[in-house]
Amino acid sequence: MATAELKKVRGIVIRQSDAKETAAVVTAINEDGLFSFFAHGIKKMGGKSAAGCSLLSHSEFSLSESGTGSLTLKEASPLESFLQTESFDSCVCESLLVEMASRLIQEDEAPEAYPWFIGALQAIRDGKDPYTATLIAMAHFLELCGIGLQVNECVLCGSKERVSGVSYEEGGFVCHNCFDPSCMEKSPDMVLKILRYIFKAPVSDFGRVSLDRDFALRVARQLIQYVDEMTGTKLRSFDVLYHA
Repeated sequence: MATAELKKVRGIVIRQSDAKETAAVVTAINEDGLFSFFAHGIKKMGGKSAAGCSLLSHSEFSLSESGTGSLTLKEASPLESFLQTESFDSCVCESLLVEMASRLIQEDEAPEAYPWFIGALQAIRDGKDPYTATLIAMAHFLELCGIGLQVNECVLCGSKERVSGVSYEEGGFVCHNCFDPSCMEKSPDMVLKILRYIFKAPVSDFGRVSLDRDFALRVARQLIQYVDEMTGTKLRSFDVLYHA
């Protein structure tokens, strides 16, 4: 009987799904993408690999690979935890990041999403504004999913002059001439500035600026509704963000 191959891989845990009474299927993300494995006994009190398989734990996993390619956990060694528990705002933002990474990002998009995901987590861990970090990651997640907003010019006519609002139905900024007050709502300049910034920000911008919290929350709520309308993915973080 062939011996299962043992390999070590590092990643950040983004989902833990119940499998049996004391077991779970764990999903993690790293620079190569998403990977999942079956973990026996991690829900037992004092299970040796429980900490390494907890949400937002950055860990090294020793995995046994069967001939069919399925992975089973042998040991999980935690390297760092990104989970924030002392700040409500940080908890809410991390919850949104995890939801988007686990429910919106597809397997082939995960390698490109990873730098934005870990960049946002590192910024939050380092005490930077959590809403700014999350919005930057969120905007680039949407770009990867093919539903990024057009923020360089009017999505209807291409004009770069006199932007009056954003149409989520049309997918971007709308200029004064194309703006239809019967079905569109004007956006405050700050909302437009935030949208333009987060969709154009490079990955090196994490932690560089802090957005106004109230306007950042407003944009986050709009983008979450946009995700729902475009993909049918309802992010549970919306209810928390709505009352933040």
